Amino acid sequence: MSASARRANLLEVASGIVATRGLDALRLDALAEAAGVSRPVVYEHFAGREQLLRALIDQYGALLQQRLATALAIAGPEFEPSLRASTRAYFDCVEEQGAALRVLLSSTGSTPAIETARAKVRGRAIARWVALCERYTGLPRVEATAVVGASVAAAWFLVGRW
Repeated sequence: MSASARRANLLEVASGIVATRGLDALRLDALAEAAGVSRPVVYEHFAGREQLLRALIDQYGALLQQRLATALAIAGPEFEPSLRASTRAYFDCVEEQGAALRVLLSSTGSTPAIETARAKVRGRAIARWVALCERYTGLPRVEATAVVGASVAAAWFLVGRW
């Protein structure tokens, strides 16, 4: 198996561990066992648990950005279809990725680096919606950010109850 294929497999197995057993269960030795590889193989790809968690968060963030970009490209220039499409893309991504995505992006109490990675993912998603809101409602950025922030908080509330 190539290095990139092995890494992708480890991330998939890690995501499964988070989804089924929770974030605390994700340790490099548990990942090695679940993936059927030795610990040194895992360490070839991830220097530690924090790097693994950041890789998972970055992977989900990239997927979410790709889904939002595709939805907006298909929806066209009008506000309502763009808002509906981007909201649907967000919830579809959460639904498809399951519990691991919800746990990774909503858990608290981790390291500053993990919180920074989470904030980066959330910030990118919010930035797209703020731009939409500004463009189509004429609201100033600060007000558009408040509207979007409230909407995202409501969405995360729903995701937490999924």
